[in-house]
Amino acid sequence: MESIKNWQTQVREYFLQKMIRKIDLRRHTVTYDSAQSIGILFDATDLKHRETVAQFTKDLKARDKKVKLLGFFDNKQDVSNFPFKAFNKNDTDWLMRPKGENVENFMTNTFDLLIGIYEGNNLPLEYIAALSKSHLRVGPYTDNTYCYDLMIDTDKRDLDNYIKQVEFYLKRMNSSKHEAATI
Repeated sequence: MESIKNWQTQVREYFLQKMIRKIDLRRHTVTYDSAQSIGILFDATDLKHRETVAQFTKDLKARDKKVKLLGFFDNKQDVSNFPFKAFNKNDTDWLMRPKGENVENFMTNTFDLLIGIYEGNNLPLEYIAALSKSHLRVGPYTDNTYCYDLMIDTDKRDLDNYIKQVEFYLKRMNSSKHEAATI
Protein backbone atom coordinates (compact mmCIF):
# COMPACT_ATOMS: atom_id res chain seq x y z
CA MET A 1 0.00 0.00 0.00
CA GLU A 2 2.84 2.40 0.87
CA SER A 3 4.51 1.82 -2.49
CA ILE A 4 1.26 2.69 -4.30
CA LYS A 5 1.05 5.96 -2.32
CA ASN A 6 4.67 6.78 -3.18
CA TRP A 7 3.98 6.09 -6.83
CA GLN A 8 0.86 8.29 -6.73
CA THR A 9 2.89 11.09 -5.15
CA GLN A 10 5.58 10.86 -7.81
CA VAL A 11 3.04 10.87 -10.66
CA ARG A 12 1.17 13.81 -9.08
CA GLU A 13 4.40 15.80 -8.67
CA TYR A 14 5.43 15.07 -12.27
CA PHE A 15 2.16 16.37 -13.73
CA LEU A 16 2.02 19.33 -11.36
CA GLN A 17 5.56 20.46 -12.23
CA LYS A 18 4.70 20.12 -15.91
CA MET A 19 1.64 22.38 -15.45
CA ILE A 20 3.57 24.92 -13.37
CA ARG A 21 6.09 25.36 -16.20
CA LYS A 22 3.25 26.23 -18.61
CA ILE A 23 1.84 29.05 -16.44
CA ASP A 24 2.81 32.63 -17.24
CA LEU A 25 3.54 33.86 -13.73
CA ARG A 26 3.90 37.52 -12.93
CA ARG A 27 4.53 37.53 -9.24
CA HIS A 28 5.39 40.64 -7.31
CA THR A 29 5.30 41.85 -3.76
CA VAL A 30 1.96 43.12 -2.57
CA THR A 31 1.57 45.03 0.64
CA TYR A 32 -1.25 44.06 2.94
CA ASP A 33 -2.85 47.49 2.71
CA SER A 34 -2.61 47.72 -1.09
CA ALA A 35 -4.13 44.28 -1.77
CA GLN A 36 -7.62 44.83 -3.17
CA SER A 37 -8.58 41.24 -4.03
CA ILE A 38 -7.83 38.38 -1.67
CA GLY A 39 -8.42 34.69 -2.27
CA ILE A 40 -8.60 32.37 0.72
CA LEU A 41 -8.08 28.62 0.48
CA PHE A 42 -9.03 26.81 3.66
CA ASP A 43 -9.83 23.45 5.19
CA ALA A 44 -13.57 23.63 5.85
CA THR A 45 -13.91 20.19 7.44
CA ASP A 46 -13.91 21.48 11.02
CA LEU A 47 -16.64 23.91 12.18
CA LYS A 48 -14.19 25.89 14.35
CA HIS A 49 -11.94 26.44 11.31
CA ARG A 50 -14.91 27.65 9.27
CA GLU A 51 -15.84 30.11 12.02
CA THR A 52 -12.25 31.40 12.23
CA VAL A 53 -12.09 31.95 8.47
CA ALA A 54 -15.53 33.59 8.49
CA GLN A 55 -14.38 36.09 11.14
CA PHE A 56 -11.15 36.80 9.23
CA THR A 57 -13.17 37.33 6.03
CA LYS A 58 -15.52 39.71 7.86
CA ASP A 59 -12.50 41.71 9.10
CA LEU A 60 -11.05 41.92 5.58
CA LYS A 61 -14.36 43.03 4.07
CA ALA A 62 -14.61 45.73 6.75
CA ARG A 63 -11.33 47.07 5.29
CA ASP A 64 -12.94 47.22 1.82
CA LYS A 65 -11.17 44.12 0.49
CA LYS A 66 -12.82 41.88 -2.10
CA VAL A 67 -12.58 38.37 -0.70
CA LYS A 68 -13.32 35.03 -2.37
CA LEU A 69 -13.30 31.79 -0.42
CA LEU A 70 -12.75 28.21 -1.46
CA GLY A 71 -13.13 25.58 1.22
CA PHE A 72 -12.09 21.93 1.06
CA PHE A 73 -13.99 19.26 3.00
CA ASP A 74 -11.74 16.27 3.66
CA ASN A 75 -14.74 13.96 3.40
CA LYS A 76 -17.65 13.33 1.04
CA GLN A 77 -20.07 15.79 2.67
CA ASP A 78 -22.53 17.70 0.49
CA VAL A 79 -20.99 21.15 -0.08
CA SER A 80 -23.91 22.92 -1.75
CA ASN A 81 -25.46 24.45 1.40
CA PHE A 82 -22.57 26.61 2.61
CA PRO A 83 -22.24 30.39 2.22
CA PHE A 84 -18.88 29.91 0.45
CA LYS A 85 -17.70 27.93 -2.56
CA ALA A 86 -16.37 24.52 -1.62
CA PHE A 87 -15.33 21.10 -2.87
CA ASN A 88 -14.80 17.72 -1.24
CA LYS A 89 -13.04 14.40 -1.83
CA ASN A 90 -15.55 13.56 -4.56
CA ASP A 91 -14.14 16.54 -6.47
CA THR A 92 -10.59 15.17 -6.56
CA ASP A 93 -9.08 12.52 -8.80
CA TRP A 94 -6.94 9.57 -7.72
CA LEU A 95 -3.89 11.88 -7.57
CA MET A 96 -5.73 14.29 -5.20
CA ARG A 97 -5.94 16.94 -7.92
CA PRO A 98 -9.05 19.07 -7.41
CA LYS A 99 -11.58 19.48 -10.19
CA GLY A 100 -15.08 20.84 -10.60
CA GLU A 101 -16.81 24.11 -11.30
CA ASN A 102 -16.03 25.77 -7.95
CA VAL A 103 -12.34 24.92 -8.25
CA GLU A 104 -12.12 26.09 -11.87
CA ASN A 105 -13.91 29.38 -11.10
CA PHE A 106 -11.56 30.06 -8.19
CA MET A 107 -8.44 29.21 -10.18
CA THR A 108 -9.34 31.59 -13.03
CA ASN A 109 -9.06 34.57 -10.65
CA THR A 110 -5.83 36.52 -10.38
CA PHE A 111 -5.85 37.76 -6.80
CA ASP A 112 -3.52 40.38 -5.41
CA LEU A 113 -3.06 38.06 -2.46
CA LEU A 114 -3.80 34.36 -1.99
CA ILE A 115 -3.83 33.06 1.58
CA GLY A 116 -3.89 29.38 2.48
CA ILE A 117 -5.44 28.74 5.91
CA TYR A 118 -5.10 25.17 7.11
CA GLU A 119 -2.99 22.97 9.33
CA GLY A 120 -0.31 20.62 8.06
CA ASN A 121 -0.21 19.44 4.46
CA ASN A 122 -3.33 19.57 2.33
CA LEU A 123 -2.63 18.20 -1.15
CA PRO A 124 -5.75 19.56 -2.92
CA LEU A 125 -5.29 23.08 -1.53
CA GLU A 126 -1.54 23.02 -2.21
CA TYR A 127 -2.30 22.01 -5.79
CA ILE A 128 -4.58 25.02 -6.28
CA ALA A 129 -2.05 27.37 -4.65
CA ALA A 130 0.78 26.05 -6.84
CA LEU A 131 -1.18 26.77 -10.01
CA SER A 132 -2.57 30.11 -8.83
CA LYS A 133 -1.81 33.18 -10.91
CA SER A 134 -2.08 35.39 -7.83
CA HIS A 135 0.54 38.09 -7.37
CA LEU A 136 1.57 36.88 -3.91
CA ARG A 137 0.76 33.51 -2.34
CA VAL A 138 1.01 33.08 1.43
CA GLY A 139 0.44 29.82 3.24
CA PRO A 140 1.51 27.45 5.98
CA TYR A 141 4.94 25.86 5.89
CA THR A 142 5.08 22.82 3.61
CA ASP A 143 7.84 20.78 2.01
CA ASN A 144 6.29 21.68 -1.35
CA THR A 145 8.03 25.04 -1.70
CA TYR A 146 6.49 25.75 -5.11
CA CYS A 147 3.06 26.28 -3.51
CA TYR A 148 3.68 29.58 -1.76
CA ASP A 149 5.90 32.63 -2.10
CA LEU A 150 5.81 33.24 1.66
CA MET A 151 5.36 30.41 4.15
CA ILE A 152 4.49 30.88 7.79
CA ASP A 153 5.61 28.25 10.29
CA THR A 154 4.00 28.65 13.70
CA ASP A 155 4.81 26.62 16.77
CA LYS A 156 1.18 26.18 17.68
CA ARG A 157 -1.38 24.52 15.45
CA ASP A 158 -3.87 27.28 16.12
CA LEU A 159 -5.50 29.03 13.14
CA ASP A 160 -6.08 32.28 15.06
CA ASN A 161 -2.36 32.46 15.86
CA TYR A 162 -1.50 31.56 12.26
CA ILE A 163 -3.72 34.35 10.87
CA LYS A 164 -2.11 36.83 13.27
CA GLN A 165 1.32 35.77 12.01
CA VAL A 166 0.22 36.15 8.37
CA GLU A 167 -1.05 39.66 9.08
CA PHE A 168 2.09 40.52 11.08
CA TYR A 169 4.45 39.66 8.22
CA LEU A 170 2.29 41.05 5.44
CA LYS A 171 1.96 44.39 7.21
CA ARG A 172 5.73 44.65 7.42
CA MET A 173 6.31 44.02 3.73
CA ASN A 174 6.84 47.24 1.86
CA SER A 175 7.62 47.19 -1.85
CA SER A 176 7.83 50.96 -2.34
CA LYS A 177 10.77 51.70 -0.02
CA HIS A 178 14.25 50.32 -0.27
CA GLU A 179 14.90 49.87 3.39
CA ALA A 180 14.82 47.03 5.85
CA ALA A 181 11.44 45.99 7.18
CA THR A 182 10.84 46.38 10.89
CA ILE A 183 10.21 43.10 12.64
